[in-house]
Amino acid sequence: MRLRAVNNVQISQDVRELGSDVEHAAIKSSSVSIGRSNDTANRKWNWIALLCLGIFLGAFLSSSIHDNRHAIIKKPIQRLNENVRTAYRAHNTAKKEYLKSYREAYLESILAGNAPSSSSPSPELDGEMADLEKASSMIKVDINENIEQLEFKTLENGKHVCLPLIDEENSDLVVEVDTGDRSGSLISKGDCEWFNELIKVGTEAAKTPSSCVPDGFIFATLSNDKDWKMLEFGLHNVKSETCFLDRIIVLCLDDKTAENCKSAGYKHCVKYIESFGKSRFNEGDFGKINWMKEKMRLAFLGAANLSLFTFDSDIIFFKVPDLAKVVASNRSAELFHQWEKVDYEALYSNPSYDEDHEESILHEGFNGGQILSLSTPDVIKGTMQALRNGIKPGEKRTQNKIRDGFNSVGVKSAGLSYMYASNWLCHERKKCLYETNGQNWISYHATWVIGLENKMEVLKMAEKGWSQLPSGEDSQSRATDSTNTQRTN
Repeated sequence: MRLRAVNNVQISQDVRELGSDVEHAAIKSSSVSIGRSNDTANRKWNWIALLCLGIFLGAFLSSSIHDNRHAIIKKPIQRLNENVRTAYRAHNTAKKEYLKSYREAYLESILAGNAPSSSSPSPELDGEMADLEKASSMIKVDINENIEQLEFKTLENGKHVCLPLIDEENSDLVVEVDTGDRSGSLISKGDCEWFNELIKVGTEAAKTPSSCVPDGFIFATLSNDKDWKMLEFGLHNVKSETCFLDRIIVLCLDDKTAENCKSAGYKHCVKYIESFGKSRFNEGDFGKINWMKEKMRLAFLGAANLSLFTFDSDIIFFKVPDLAKVVASNRSAELFHQWEKVDYEALYSNPSYDEDHEESILHEGFNGGQILSLSTPDVIKGTMQALRNGIKPGEKRTQNKIRDGFNSVGVKSAGLSYMYASNWLCHERKKCLYETNGQNWISYHATWVIGLENKMEVLKMAEKGWSQLPSGEDSQSRATDSTNTQRTN
């Protein structure tokens, strides 16, 4: 219906423009003919008579071929209809490309401190450009171009260091060989040397031009062979976004995963120095795997001055995270974490509530599944303290030890938008609102369930519910294409 309306409007406009042109030509012609001779006037009437004759003959011929008139008229109308639809689609495509290129140019200019003039070429960009301008001072990251090679050393007093990243003051984090303890939070000599490869790959990713990820920001995740299919499923909605894919570091925890990573098209795959076996919650190599994200955080932030968004393999993304928007949401924060619990039922009970950060609803708990950390001295110190907490015995979950590490050094933290959703409400109250309100959600984390099969079931249900909801411009485009296909058939 929308396409038919567009066609009718376009045809009406064409008819009006043609009529206007004829009228204008007639007026102009009459003004010129006033001073002409009677012969010229007679010739004009002869042309009018000829035109009337043509109209009469056309009407006569039309009536004489009544049986074939639909076949004659149908094809030109179909061509006109298709031309209008093609022009409409081309207009929309050009509009999207223009907006995209302008966003990229504007973001580059404000990061360079050379923003364009205040006159915006399109009102649609005003709000978005204002947000980018506010965030510009926070998202500008200077990548360390002169990274020193990390070196493991044993000091005269017997303490071990990984210079210049981990000095003598923090030497309690460093060991010469992996002692085999289940905590996995110590930095071994092998880790120190491997950090150099990790940092090189991360720096290359951060320098890759991207239209959707700010300069100096990267994403990092990790997987073993057991969880690889889950990771791939979680990224399938955004994997086609090259600007996103170019900035992802995938830490491969075994040889098979390293092969899968490269064959799947990921550009920044890093193999760890040892392979970790399959493990369930708090079993096997679970502890060591859990601390790998903090080791990556220490290396990327502490040595390369990169800002990092880490995410677990049991998360499905519906759209590319907007890191500039995250930073702009709280300009004093230097770390943003996923909430452990959010009452989405209360959030959507009132249309006036802030969908991202409504303070009046239940939102609590630190979840380490999705963390954006800026490269600040306190975050680096907090990461070291988190690793130190990992050495200490106790029943605390890893993410609580990480939280305590950041808090102990005064890291200014804030929660991510509620659109980085988790499974708490669905699991505890059976209120799975991805089926009714998830159209603006960015991701969904399969928390509160244990085991690969259970997590995959949660992610698939979230995907199914989200995919059936209207999701703005993309859904509108899909609906239009579907309607056009049905009409063609």
